[in-house]
Amino acid sequence: MLEFISALFVIIGSIIGAGFASGKEISIFFCPLANNAVYLIAFTLVNFIILFLILHLREKYNDVNTMSSTLLFGRKKCLNNIAVCACFLFCASMFSALVNLFSNLFLGLIISIIVCFIFVYKGAEGIKLLNLVAVPLLLGFILFVSFKNFNSNIDYIINFNINPGNVAKLVFYSSINLLLAMGSVFSFKSKTKLNKVALAFVSSITISSLIFLLSNALFFIDNRTAFPILYFIKGNGFFEVAFSVVLWLGIITTFCGCILSI
Repeated sequence: MLEFISALFVIIGSIIGAGFASGKEISIFFCPLANNAVYLIAFTLVNFIILFLILHLREKYNDVNTMSSTLLFGRKKCLNNIAVCACFLFCASMFSALVNLFSNLFLGLIISIIVCFIFVYKGAEGIKLLNLVAVPLLLGFILFVSFKNFNSNIDYIINFNINPGNVAKLVFYSSINLLLAMGSVFSFKSKTKLNKVALAFVSSITISSLIFLLSNALFFIDNRTAFPILYFIKGNGFFEVAFSVVLWLGIITTFCGCILSI
């Protein structure tokens, strides 16, 4: 059971970065589609399928390099280069969030890199330990803000007349995040098919539930805002500090997920 929870937290921690925790990604990707439940259901299914495939491939291949080498007919550098580029872009976007946490950006960057190195140096066990501490704090903050600012006047519909472009956008969001989480996911070995299905299902439902709650709270907030969640806590010293801690933890979990995937 503890191994299952640890795996769940690692997956969630790899996906919930600063962009998710601050509400920016939710505001851009999901708020415009929030009142049509079909999009969120589709996103949940895509997440479940991709996660299950990654867990299934984990049983067949010992590591990401072996998998990419086999699936790409020996051209593993192709996937590696894509992963490195994606990780670089995500890490670069994380750096911009550090500006709001540290008056001295260079110092903040050095501290963050050192913390990441300590956990990554310990390998998979270090990542598990980080996420066992960070993810409950991230979840607690997101749930508190979401429930406190829940909009009960939004009319939810199920409309199957969907825009393929919006579906493609959600598939892209899911795929790129799970690509970054692949290294972390590969550190776990599921013993049975039922265990793989359960882990993929619970992870997908958890992420989608968080997206639903956040997109509801942020539905009427301008998505051009750098950190939409700040709209709810600005002026409250305690919660602004809590937001900074949560944002930094989101940066750290994303950094570590990226490094492990490379």
